[in-house]
Amino acid sequence: KSSVNVIHAGQSQGSGFVVEHKNGDSYILTNSHVVKENSEVLVKWENRLTDKGYVIGDLGGHELTKDLALVKVKGLRGRPLHLRDKAPEVGSDVIVVGAPQGLEFSLTKGIVSQMRDKGDFVQIDAPVNPGNSGGPAIDSTGCVVGVVTFKKENAENLNFAISSPIAK
Repeated sequence: KSSVNVIHAGQSQGSGFVVEHKNGDSYILTNSHVVKENSEVLVKWENRLTDKGYVIGDLGGHELTKDLALVKVKGLRGRPLHLRDKAPEVGSDVIVVGAPQGLEFSLTKGIVSQMRDKGDFVQIDAPVNPGNSGGPAIDSTGCVVGVVTFKKENAENLNFAISSPIAK
């Protein structure tokens, strides 16, 4: 959980996670629809400290596979999570960490239900809600297999994450 954070961007709230430390800064991956068109966001950590984050990359999210943004925070924060190089096995365990409905740093557990769109998306049954967007879907080895991005409306636990190879 120390790698995961809550991102506040105006009225929007979502999740993110540390992917790299470089030159004394921390880099956080999240969704484009979480940061919206903001250049600065507020990043809240598990220990309740906050930092100003700077959106340094935003793919815009016009296509679901481009619903990604990169935020830079000054200082070394959290532990970078490794993005898995290949798609997870269908049926493997997955844990989602995020802030569903504002309930910060919540964990849910499920499985990888299927790989969709030629491996671009990981279908998971771990419960997600608004606020989980941008958070990691983590496998049993601690590697990120996807970035939570959307859920199917009017369905139970039919949720999707951008696969880690696409996010890389």
